[in-house]
Amino acid sequence: MNDPTAARELKYKAFISYSHRDSPTAEWLHRALENYRIPPQLVGTPGRDGAIPQQLFPIFRDRDELSTSPDLSADVREALAQSANLVVICSKSAAKSRWVNQEIVLYKQLGRARRVHALIIDGEPGAVSPAEECFPPALSHKVGPDGNILEGQREEPIAADLRPGGDGKNDAKIKLLAGLLGIPLNTLRQREVVAARRRLRIRQAVAGAIAALALAAGFAEWQSLRFRRESDERVVPGVRVARHATTADLSGWQETTQADIDNSVKKSLMVSTDHYTVVKTQEYGNRYDHIVGTSSAIPPDVICQGCTVAPRPPDRASRTAHEYNVTFDISKLGLEESEDLTFSIKYWNAFQTPDQWWVGFRVLLQTETTEFTVIFPPAKHPSPETIQFYYHDTKDHPYVGEQKAVLEKDDAGLVSKIVWSPPYPGTDRSYRIRWDWSVAPKHD
Repeated sequence: MNDPTAARELKYKAFISYSHRDSPTAEWLHRALENYRIPPQLVGTPGRDGAIPQQLFPIFRDRDELSTSPDLSADVREALAQSANLVVICSKSAAKSRWVNQEIVLYKQLGRARRVHALIIDGEPGAVSPAEECFPPALSHKVGPDGNILEGQREEPIAADLRPGGDGKNDAKIKLLAGLLGIPLNTLRQREVVAARRRLRIRQAVAGAIAALALAAGFAEWQSLRFRRESDERVVPGVRVARHATTADLSGWQETTQADIDNSVKKSLMVSTDHYTVVKTQEYGNRYDHIVGTSSAIPPDVICQGCTVAPRPPDRASRTAHEYNVTFDISKLGLEESEDLTFSIKYWNAFQTPDQWWVGFRVLLQTETTEFTVIFPPAKHPSPETIQFYYHDTKDHPYVGEQKAVLEKDDAGLVSKIVWSPPYPGTDRSYRIRWDWSVAPKHD
């Protein structure tokens, strides 16, 4: 359904599908979506379904609205037909729910597959073990006009992540709201920031008035505002990334001996070049931090203009054994001004053992687009069947669905270069490509 007029005439803005075990999350989501006040700057502007409303209301939650219905199937079909979007709460229970799966099938049969959104609360998408899978089959596969699930045609739904280490409640809600409104996530997030600054100015003005009337009361309010601002600074970094492009060039790779490794001889080389376009979104956003890491015991050489490099103490957020903070000063930028940042890193003596046959890049902050290029050494081209795409937060997750990856091959059909653009890059995640070049013959 792509007709915005038709979408505006539907009874419900969205239909929430979920397993009975996930009722607490469904109740929270129902309230969060219906009670969300869309920023005034967006109200009335063009969205996917016409002018953006003040609220997304009403939202259909089947277990509530059908509790007294004598004909569940008929009412569910009618509610799905009258819903402009479908939100699926994805969990290990939902993946096994016949009703959740059938609701997705029915909705996709209406021709609205592009309006299906997912909220992950536990389990794993595309898990190796069926017991850990969180996507119902109809969500991760295309559905034929007859309602049959097309096993060979996988889909990657737009998903927000409520799991530990995922988006967090507020970001997950904003991500879903942007999808339901049919606007870019960054557009809604920017308006959220503007609205937050306006609320802060109002609070400061009120605090000033109170201070003029009563010094003690004014001081208490000032303290409250200061703490709230400090809290905002911890939650909102004040910077977003419009574009992130990383090229990992392994052309200088060489086989090393154990003696080379033990003596920290800089022999085998991989050069990673990072390009960022960063935008300042808050007044306190005075620096841009990035984390680089290596599995080699030799510290990487970081080459950049105007940046500082410092070892990063290991903690629960660490992704590799040895990590470093790369920091750029962006204090001279004005609000919503952008700056292009570039730095290169030389990694030594890595990619020698199978557990090191992977390379990746890390997304720390809100990022709009990413591109990751891997150039393999001439003597080591892996077979395309061994290439694996995945992301890592606290552990590895297979990256299922459309990869948006281009594989360049040599005359023997082996992979010489990969260009990968992960859609919807999540924050504080590492995106990785793994290979096995032991099965590939060496070139002359």
